[in-house]
Amino acid sequence: MNLTRVSPPLSILRARAEEHLPGVAVAVVISIAAFAIAARYDAPVMLFALLLGMAMSFLAEDERTATGIRLVASTGLKLGVALMGLRISFEQLFDLGPAVFLLILLGSASTILLGLAIGRAMGWSGPASLIASGAVAICGASAALALASVTRGFQGKDDHTLLVIMTATAMSTVAMIFYPVLLGLAGFDFLQEGIILGASIHDVAQVIGAGFSVSETTGETATLAKMTRVAMLPVLLLLVTTGTGQARGGFRLPWFVVAFVVLMMLNQVVALPAAVMDGSRTLSGALLVTAVAALGLGSAPRKLLRASGGAFALMAGLSIWLLAVAALGVWLWA
Repeated sequence: MNLTRVSPPLSILRARAEEHLPGVAVAVVISIAAFAIAARYDAPVMLFALLLGMAMSFLAEDERTATGIRLVASTGLKLGVALMGLRISFEQLFDLGPAVFLLILLGSASTILLGLAIGRAMGWSGPASLIASGAVAICGASAALALASVTRGFQGKDDHTLLVIMTATAMSTVAMIFYPVLLGLAGFDFLQEGIILGASIHDVAQVIGAGFSVSETTGETATLAKMTRVAMLPVLLLLVTTGTGQARGGFRLPWFVVAFVVLMMLNQVVALPAAVMDGSRTLSGALLVTAVAALGLGSAPRKLLRASGGAFALMAGLSIWLLAVAALGVWLWA
């Protein structure tokens, strides 16, 4: 056997593994710590991944870990978004009915358009406004990460994305606590509350937490409504990538968007084993949390503090708008 043909590829593979492994290991350890703390205090794991990553951001300045951290923050998050496709079921979406679907579409679309307009008035670039408004309109941190990966670059993009994720996660946590109380006081029934919660809270975990804290009916309805919003993510990514610099060489959809759609379709035509479905959900969540930890590692907290006021004001206003559209729509529909 001629080893000269085998050893060079192996040596290259080993060199790349050694280059990336330290940074990947750091991000994984931080994500594990975030999961442990979140489980202990029943709090959002994304927020802890961000905070722990930011607290240890000095590690990203070491050349031994920087490459692996960047790998997790880019490729890791794209894999996590792609695997989200297995969470979507056409049957679940159709159970809500066309009126609820149109309401959710109206709320999400109007939130994005309003966010783009307000962001422009604030002096933000289009991509910066889209990342913030998309996080509010669709699915919080996951949407922010996906949109950040397909929009054009701008100064401070990574820090802006982190700030959006942190703000969306914090607002989702507040919503999880207070929205069920407010909707109950307003006189909405369990089904109506589920629709409003799913149509207005940013992150999936907080939607589930808020819904099932009211009743099983509310929790199931909220989850279905939220998955309808998540299903809009590939459509938005398609619209963004169509209009961002890909006209010259021919349009090409990012591989992870294609994977998202393929897995979503696969989930409709093939009865996948429960172990595969559970495993994909676990892996997707773990990849996204680890990617957020890696983004936190690459962030300088002082930069985030300088920009926090505007992002919070914009996303808070959009959150109130989205809640109002959902509640008014359900009230009129009823």
